[in-house]
Amino acid sequence: MWVSAFALRTVPYRRIAATLAAHGLVTVTDFSRTYPQRLFTSERERRDAVRQVILAGEDPTGHESEGRYHTRLYESRPRTG
Repeated sequence: MWVSAFALRTVPYRRIAATLAAHGLVTVTDFSRTYPQRLFTSERERRDAVRQVILAGEDPTGHESEGRYHTRLYESRPRTG
């Protein structure tokens, strides 16, 4: 079984990857790529998203700071070997 997930950068994915690892799946992502999502509905939502991205250990520059959510694609697949 494979699991593919587009996760908002406002939410750390580490705990989910750890849970999947406990079931024999290895999770990978391309940290050089994000996927733009919807625009923020307000300045308050933008500020909160920027704060959450920073708390998640990401840099919002050029992404959430520009006015929309961004995701990363995480792919989890069975360990080989």
